[in-house]
Amino acid sequence: APDEEICDLTASLPEQWQPVNAKSFLKRGEDAFRRADEAVRERRNFRSLKDVVILAPVVQPKQVVTVINNYLRDPREAE
Repeated sequence: APDEEICDLTASLPEQWQPVNAKSFLKRGEDAFRRADEAVRERRNFRSLKDVVILAPVVQPKQVVTVINNYLRDPREAE
């Protein structure tokens, strides 16, 4: 919908935390989560979703974990 919005958490966090990305945000723990919750509740730094480009949340992961959900339901299927 054209009127959907997203909160720019980067703009809502302290200057000394910049630059911030998903990894650094998560490492900050409870303090970051509290500040993010306050920014959303107080509707600080909201942007129109149509004006935002959403990228991968963790741009340099150390590892990628996948879950395979392609297992056999019945051992006879392997035959």
